[in-house]
Amino acid sequence: MNRFMFIGSLVGVLLFTLLLLLTFIGQQHLKDFARDYLNRRIEPGITKGVAVIEREVLPKLTAQPEVALQITSEINAYRADPLRYIDQVTSGKATPQAEGWMAKASEALKASAKKSVSLPQMIGDYFRRVFEHLMLDLRIFAISNIIGFAVVAWLTHGLSEQSRRLQIQAFILFLATGYALSVYIKQDWFFNLLLDHHMGLIYPFLILVTCFDLWRRWRSGRLRRGATGLVREIALG
Repeated sequence: MNRFMFIGSLVGVLLFTLLLLLTFIGQQHLKDFARDYLNRRIEPGITKGVAVIEREVLPKLTAQPEVALQITSEINAYRADPLRYIDQVTSGKATPQAEGWMAKASEALKASAKKSVSLPQMIGDYFRRVFEHLMLDLRIFAISNIIGFAVVAWLTHGLSEQSRRLQIQAFILFLATGYALSVYIKQDWFFNLLLDHHMGLIYPFLILVTCFDLWRRWRSGRLRRGATGLVREIALG
């Protein structure tokens, strides 16, 4: 058992160290992987926003027909292929015209609107915010697992079979980390995170709470039942 936990923990440390490094040096690959899915999920909300612009912004630009015409032209371009338009913004390929069409409306309405209504800017800002939250969540996830598995590896390295208490402590932390990992993955993992639904600091807290619960069960002689239940839950998904 000690050897299994030691080797499993070393593998866990290696895998999650690679994941942590990926969040720093491979962000563009993660962003490319995420962009298409996120574009599709935010498109309905953006389309509603365009409808609001047509209904509330354009009528206020009657004194500036050229600006209104440019905005209308860009809205028509958006409606012709919304996903392509959004992808141009989130991929950083938007043309200057696409970046500036709603900015012109913002200038015209600054006195009354008191805030920017740049659609490309709103799309880009939302995508960047969600992606930054995703990177933070993945880092918390990876660091928590690295710490958990590293402690297990340290506890089980050269541990004799007679060290019953340390064996139990290592087993509890190993099982708690594995259980939290399964919960994280079963939350629809990557794509749920893209909708800005994050576990954040709940993840390490879940590991600690699970450890405390298993330790309490061990003290009361019910560890086998609790451990069996967690293993079954992990296996069944």
